[in-house]
Amino acid sequence: MRRPLEGSYWTTFAIVLIALCPNIVLTTAWTLVTKPVGHSIALGPTGLEVVEGLSNAGYAFGALVGGDLVRRLPHRPLFLGCELLFVAASALAAAAVDWPMLAVGRIVQGLATGFLLVVAIPPLVQRFPPSRLPTTAAGVNIGFFGAVAAGPLVGGAAALNLHDWRYLVGGLGALALAGVVLGVLSLPDEDPPDPELEPDWAAFALAAVGTAAPFAGVSLLASPTRGYSAPTFWAPLAAGAVAIVGLLVVEYRKENALAPVKPLATTYPLIGIVVASLGGAAFVTALQLGLGFMTSVNHDSPLDAGLAVWPEVATVLAAALAFWLFIRTRWLGGFVLAGLILLCAGCFLLTEIGHRNVHAILLGSSALLGAGAGATVAPALWLAGFSVEAALVGRVFALVELIRAEADYVVAPVLRKISKTAAGAAGPAHGIQHALWLNALIALATTAVCVGLWLTGRGRFDRPDLEAYVDEGEPGVSSPPLFGVFRS
Repeated sequence: MRRPLEGSYWTTFAIVLIALCPNIVLTTAWTLVTKPVGHSIALGPTGLEVVEGLSNAGYAFGALVGGDLVRRLPHRPLFLGCELLFVAASALAAAAVDWPMLAVGRIVQGLATGFLLVVAIPPLVQRFPPSRLPTTAAGVNIGFFGAVAAGPLVGGAAALNLHDWRYLVGGLGALALAGVVLGVLSLPDEDPPDPELEPDWAAFALAAVGTAAPFAGVSLLASPTRGYSAPTFWAPLAAGAVAIVGLLVVEYRKENALAPVKPLATTYPLIGIVVASLGGAAFVTALQLGLGFMTSVNHDSPLDAGLAVWPEVATVLAAALAFWLFIRTRWLGGFVLAGLILLCAGCFLLTEIGHRNVHAILLGSSALLGAGAGATVAPALWLAGFSVEAALVGRVFALVELIRAEADYVVAPVLRKISKTAAGAAGPAHGIQHALWLNALIALATTAVCVGLWLTGRGRFDRPDLEAYVDEGEPGVSSPPLFGVFRS
């Protein structure tokens, strides 16, 4: 039976944005609503940090597992089930009266969004002609970092009153319910591509340890009594690092791997992974430290702090438009490099926040950071995705997002802890500036590593062949081998 909206590109486009945006908005809004949430359910800062850390771990784990589910289960019921799971989790979190309800709700929200990342995006790439792909790529960019940039604005408004955060969480669940309705009206019945495939239990186990352990350990740094020497920090972090390395090794050796490590072991995908993970980490850390300075040092209200970063929304949208223009050209690689430079500029400008007009510095750095993030993270995902067959795009995004989440939500809490440790007698402003300088150096080092990979790979970039990518299932770009200039 054909559905009323089946085959509609814009309906499928809306489904993707609705699948991605709600939880991503909540991750950056969370920084400004933690106090009212804590007062509402009697949970301290450390507990709130652990809940949010495990929610992010759920997202990373869900993205990887989603790559398995889409191969073995029919797409229509899988999407509807994942979206309904997010709706139920949002209702539970919004109605939370104690920390277990909140924890289960937020963790399942992250898990469901990870599933939806892999379930929702591939049909938008594979079911429509190549001429639609630039719009798809720009839309995914907005879904990722447009939502990240909008989070502080939404969070600031939701922190005005004690229970407004409940309306925020419930409203995002209602938006997801609209995605369910669109899915019912548009998604076709399709058989799964490989229903007889055996689940990759080894990958599941390694990914579970590699996400839950480090995220929980790093989250405990929020406690004033725990430092870097505490076993509760370094032991989970080490266990998680070993598990992730083990996952990459195991999947590299498999022929039909859940995580396509081997196809991604070339120059462009590695650049994409480095940009998405470390560049994304620099952006998230700068955003959180900037908001922390506004609320703890400048004593602005959460709403004023959220409004101070409004330029990020405008410049992310501008970067998405520029990405739409560049994606068909041989300048796509240069576009990502320009984004890294803008990201570095925003991070270094933010280090001046304690020396000059706070609001002016935050406005200027937000504009640069938004443009830099919009030109790096999502374009880097596509840089990796174009380097392999279109059939792998969901699993490529899942693996890159797994690694990106590890970087984003490990680096930011560690640097926030450094800011508190470095504050000392000089006060929180000194500590935040110290952490901001370290973050700016991470952004600069990321740029240097990517340029080095580029030059040692081949130092050029061809025009992506979107027609071959979509219509024929071939890679859209020919990625040179790693360190190709040193090979015969």
